[in-house]
Formats: sequence, C-alpha cells, structure tokens
Amino acid sequence: RAEEEKKKWGGLLGARGKPDKNGFGGALRGQALRRIQRMADFSSGTRLAQIRYEAARLFVEKGVAATSMSDIADAVGITKAGLYHFVPSKDELLQSLIDWAYDIYDRDVDLPARDISDPLERLHFIVFNHLYNVGRHRTETGNRVTVVLDDPAVLTPALRVAVLRRKRKYYTLLRDTLAALKARGQLYDIDPAVATFSILGMV
Repeated sequence: RAEEEKKKWGGLLGARGKPDKNGFGGALRGQALRRIQRMADFSSGTRLAQIRYEAARLFVEKGVAATSMSDIADAVGITKAGLYHFVPSKDELLQSLIDWAYDIYDRDVDLPARDISDPLERLHFIVFNHLYNVGRHRTETGNRVTVVLDDPAVLTPALRVAVLRRKRKYYTLLRDTLAALKARGQLYDIDPAVATFSILGMV
C-alpha cells in the first residue's frame, strides 16, 4: 500500500523542496506525503488495524467518552492487557484515529487541490471530494472519520492543539481559494473568511 500511495502522490512533491504554484512549500508537502505513506490501512487484517477499526466503530456508536478500553478489547476479542500491548492509552488511540482522518483529507482533498491553479475549479474539487469522503465513511450510526473531530471536548489539550493545527491548514486553503475568486470578481460581496466557515459548516 505504501508503494502504491508513493507512486500515486510522489509526483506532487516539488523538486528540491520548492513551493508548488499555490504556495504550499515542498517541506510541508513532503511531511504530508510521508504521513500518507504511513497511513493505517483499516482493512489490512493486522491486530492494530482491527483495534483502530473497532475503536472507530464504538466511538461512532457510543461516543468517545462512553467508550472504555475494556469495550474496545471485548470488540476485538482480546484481553485488556493484550490491548495495552498495542496501544498504551485511549489518548494514543484517539491520536492515531485523528491522524488517520486528516491523512484521508490530505490524500484525497488537500494535496491534489493545491495542484489546481484555477480557483473556481479548485473550489469545485474541494467541495466535491470533501463530501465524497464524508459519505464514503458513513455508516448507519455515524461517520468514523468525523466523530472524533466533531467532539473536541473529549480531547486532551495537546490533542485539541493538534486538531486545530490541521484544521487551520485546511481552512486556509479554502479561504485563499475564495479570496482568489473574489479578486477575479467571481464571488459575491462577502468576506472570504465568513464564506469559508459557511461552507465548512454545510459540508
């Protein structure tokens, strides 16, 4: 899987770390690509992948706060001590799921969008692929990609900072896209920041 992702996205990394045409620096893009190449495959069949899958399912069904490590161990079919062999704490497990959720958006929305120079085409791409990813991971009880991100109260201060940092990068991409449209006269007289929050609130 890592080789497939590397082949798919390797061409996005600018030569010698130069920024791409939309100002996304090579170093930052390289960091995102490395995260994607290490992305946990929830269907890989490994014990750790099974733990993450069942944890995400339980978080959707019961809520993060109401899900215990014992619940996750029971769902996986191992002892609680066995679970701690793979994940040291619930916070660490939450962090891995948050990284997984944002890595999906980096791979499917953020990175490819930054290679689209036309702001209107870029906006269409962002909204369409954002909605596609939300729908693709939705189950009868909820969405395992967004459940943790939509419930910041369950996060430790350090995890909240990590979530806000990655949210800010995505927000900035959308806001700058709308600002470029406004500069071209293709956006009604509305503040790009306000429009960004409106779009993110809808999708």
